[in-house]
Amino acid sequence: MLKRSWLLWGGLFLISSMLFPKMDSLDVDDSLSNKNIAPYVQYFVDSDGLLKISDIESIYLNNQFRLSNGNLNFGYSQKVYWFCFELNNRQVELHEMYLQMGFPFIDSIEMYIQNSFGEYSKYGYGDKYPFNNRSIKFRDFIIPIPPKNGVTRYFIRVQNEGNISLPISLWSENSFIDHIQKENKALGVYYGLILVMMLFNLVLFILMKDIGMLYFSIFIFFYFMFHIQFDGIGFQYLWPKNLFLQSYSLPWYAYMAGAFIILFIREDLKTKRLLPKIDFLLRGYLIITTILILISFLFSRTLYIQIATISSVLSSFFAFVVCIIRLRQKSKTALFYFFGYLVFVLGAIITLLSIFGVVNISFWSEWSIQIGSVLMVLVISIGMIDKINKLKLQYDKNVLRLKDIYERLAERFKQLDNKVATIKKLANSLSEITNDLSMKVETTNDGILHTAIAVDTVAEQTVMQNNMVNDLNNNILEIIELIIGVVTEGRNQSELLTNAAEKVMFNHKEILYQSGQASKQSEDLDQTKLVVKNMIEDVEIITEKSTKVAESALTAIKVAEEGERVVNNSVDGMNIIKEKIFNIAEKVDFLSSNTLKIEEIIEVIDNLSKQTNVLSLNAAIEASRAGAHGLGFAVVAEEVRHLAEKSVVFTKEIIAIINNIRFDAEELKKSMDKGIVEVMLGYELIQKMSKAFTRIIEDIRRTVEEIQNISSSSEDLSRKSSTVKEMLNTIYNSIDHNLTTMEQLSNNSEQIVSSIKIMKLASTQNQLAASEMSENYHAISKKIASISRISKDNTTAADRTSVITGDMAKSIGLIKNFILELDFMTVQLLKRG
Repeated sequence: MLKRSWLLWGGLFLISSMLFPKMDSLDVDDSLSNKNIAPYVQYFVDSDGLLKISDIESIYLNNQFRLSNGNLNFGYSQKVYWFCFELNNRQVELHEMYLQMGFPFIDSIEMYIQNSFGEYSKYGYGDKYPFNNRSIKFRDFIIPIPPKNGVTRYFIRVQNEGNISLPISLWSENSFIDHIQKENKALGVYYGLILVMMLFNLVLFILMKDIGMLYFSIFIFFYFMFHIQFDGIGFQYLWPKNLFLQSYSLPWYAYMAGAFIILFIREDLKTKRLLPKIDFLLRGYLIITTILILISFLFSRTLYIQIATISSVLSSFFAFVVCIIRLRQKSKTALFYFFGYLVFVLGAIITLLSIFGVVNISFWSEWSIQIGSVLMVLVISIGMIDKINKLKLQYDKNVLRLKDIYERLAERFKQLDNKVATIKKLANSLSEITNDLSMKVETTNDGILHTAIAVDTVAEQTVMQNNMVNDLNNNILEIIELIIGVVTEGRNQSELLTNAAEKVMFNHKEILYQSGQASKQSEDLDQTKLVVKNMIEDVEIITEKSTKVAESALTAIKVAEEGERVVNNSVDGMNIIKEKIFNIAEKVDFLSSNTLKIEEIIEVIDNLSKQTNVLSLNAAIEASRAGAHGLGFAVVAEEVRHLAEKSVVFTKEIIAIINNIRFDAEELKKSMDKGIVEVMLGYELIQKMSKAFTRIIEDIRRTVEEIQNISSSSEDLSRKSSTVKEMLNTIYNSIDHNLTTMEQLSNNSEQIVSSIKIMKLASTQNQLAASEMSENYHAISKKIASISRISKDNTTAADRTSVITGDMAKSIGLIKNFILELDFMTVQLLKRG
């Protein structure tokens, strides 16, 4: 029975040894420099997290720990992991050693070190402790190993809400110090290059106002913050007491860097215009992931870290896909971004594989993400410089276009100057013609006034003549009555009386006819007075409109002079703009030369990067050949240091050139601002000139309207003058006829007087009647003489009125010619305007 029991326990021990084989201890001697001890580490999963060191030791002694096979990455887990390893110190001269844990984002690390009495001393590390609580102030977790010979067992308790990864190395003191110095120099060069590239793109944004460069600068900033957090430098130097920032900022920096690289790709590769569907998906992705990260931040740190990490990875993937699509569309800019992003993604993948234990820790695995990010920033910056060169070429074309526009504007201003001079000359001619027209109208007005006076005089004399004719009519009637009486008294003189009666009757008819003609002449004179009155009113209207035309002409002259001054000011402004354009072109040429210098320095930096890679490869080869203390590695490391110093020098040169570019850019901006001010002044002058020409055209149009009105009024005046002339000719003919008739009446009266004298001699009975008739006929003769004199006066007045009317007709003809000439000049002004 006892034998069976021993057999059973022996079998169980054998099975346990097979399932959980015990790892050999790590031998350490004086040749130790740096050793990855992950292959010598065993682990145990504490699902409840309640086990103590004594329980863990018992479990270890019972061989329940598992072999790590060099991979100490376990992903996201809430469980507690226990790690154990043994060191067999065989150093002749004991030196302190350091245990480095290269993942600085573990919440809790408890180190249990066994002393000579078999007891364990506990040391606490992790993000839940302030940085100053660490025994060694370094970005990674550094645990000093006490120097003592023999085999020593170490237990490490690890708990984390995020990823559990434990890249663990053992360093000798001198090697660790040398490693820190070299790594700090390399990181200094790396961070310096990153910051220089960030400032370089920020300066480009300030100079060029390209929002894509701002997005890329912000991406570099968040990537810089992510990296100093990932390397532990942020917790070491920037926020050593801020545990919240240390615990939550890394995923946020990673997500923000991914988000801004998406924004940069969208802006610089024009996805909104060229890939609208993909652009819509990218915007939706950014909005949704931002909301998810903010929500997860409020509820679960683990969920927050997972979502932020996945989002940053997806952002990189989407940016890479957009670059590939635009590359297929033959975009040269996308070619730079594709290769830059490719080397960055490859570097990040190698670093992650190293952290997760998939590949062995080496120079390339430790520095691949730094090298990839520097190359990415350099390649994308070179792409931006290529873009700047394209913009410079476009700017040069625009400058040439501006010069061409200036020359055309100068030619146009010359034409406008000539037109203004022509307009001014035409306006002066218009003023002279208007003055002549005003003088002619005044002369015509005087003639019409004289005509009106003459017409009034003729009318008065015609009224007098009409009254005398009426008196003659009455006298004739009295003579007829006397003749009738004489006939009844004596028939002997019947023959003579009959003849006298016939002549008296003829005179009576003629007098009645002259009475009618006198009434008709009076009516014609009334109509003539009315027409003359209308002509006076028309002349007054023409005079008023001529005055307005003269005022409009003077206004046009003033506006033309003002337009000439505006044109001169515009020409001066364009000369100033020309000088500003030439100054801007010189500044652009200088900026172009500085850009070429930056390209040369970036090329040198690129060569330095390549040489650094070659030297690093040589360092790895020398280290593998001669060991940790190989002389070749020291020589190569010294060369790397020199290259790093050169990188710093060239970085300073880049900063100096960027400062010069910024200064020149400020000068260029000032010149452009002054040029813009001059352009605006020129534009205002052109607007003033346009308003002046508009006013000239309005005045010309008003002048045309007034001239047309004057033309129509002059035509009416011409028609009325013709009517007056015809009416005066009619009156003149009537007066001639009246004069002939009066002469005939005078002859008849003389014959009647002689007959009456005969009758007086023949008959004493008729003596009294004859005497009375003789007296009447003497009175009639006087009145006829008076009527004849009035008729002659009317004839003279009619002749004078006819002459004045002829002069008026000539003046009206001249006015009409002036109006036609004004109309022609106005049309020429409108065409030239």
